[in-house]
Amino acid sequence: MAAKRKMGTDFKFKVYDKKYTPQQISSFILQKIKRDSEAFLGESVDKAVITVPAYFTKHQRQATTDAGEIADLEVVRILNEPTAASLGYKLDEVNKDLNIMVSAFGQGTLDVTIVKMREGIFQLKSSCGLLFLP
Repeated sequence: MAAKRKMGTDFKFKVYDKKYTPQQISSFILQKIKRDSEAFLGESVDKAVITVPAYFTKHQRQATTDAGEIADLEVVRILNEPTAASLGYKLDEVNKDLNIMVSAFGQGTLDVTIVKMREGIFQLKSSCGLLFLP
């Protein structure tokens, strides 16, 4: 969690007398996920969609993309976490018209996404978040 909150900054983590950027720490996690995915699938994984909190700034999103590239992944999209969650909701009812609100509330943050689903097509209406709740 600490590395995620420091994405896009010049902060350095000291681990056993070596310093790492948040992007490097995140890339280690992505490399592990990549290896596990490849072992499970039995084939290589070279592209990724990475989810981030809705409150992430442009710099934090770029730092996340950089972490993916360090992990030897082509980052095809950065997606807000509640937006990603909304994509999995009611997929068995794609013929219905729905307005969906997904909120992610935890560890002092709040993210909210509103999605409209018509004829199986998702349209993102709004997504935002707060890093620290007042």
